[in-house]
Amino acid sequence: MEGSSTPDGRATGRVTLGKPHEGPPGLVHGGIAATLLDHVLARAVRAAVRGGLTATLTVTYRRPVQLGVPLLATAEMGTIDGRRTTATARLVAEEDPATTLAEAEGLFVALRPERAADVFAATGRDVGAWTSRN
Repeated sequence: MEGSSTPDGRATGRVTLGKPHEGPPGLVHGGIAATLLDHVLARAVRAAVRGGLTATLTVTYRRPVQLGVPLLATAEMGTIDGRRTTATARLVAEEDPATTLAEAEGLFVALRPERAADVFAATGRDVGAWTSRN
């Protein structure tokens, strides 16, 4: 998914999905739609310099998502309470942005730095995106 994000906790992503993402005939699998929403939610949270892993993800499917249609996913960070951050997201067809195809609410919980180091030790990657930073 191509995308962008802003420091105020907003993110967007654009993608067109094909046959490998099919669930019902001609439609995007619901799990793929949920993955797209989770991804853009996490980008919004990280853009605002909040860390965290998805703790809960609630997806509401409003309309079928067609294969081969350019899609736009948008997300906005919500509230912050300690290590917990909420965010909301929408998935729409680029040609019809007023019609919500699916929407999601997510809760992200930042790991303590020492816990993140344990969880991600095998990856050798910087763990800052998943830790408390405030």
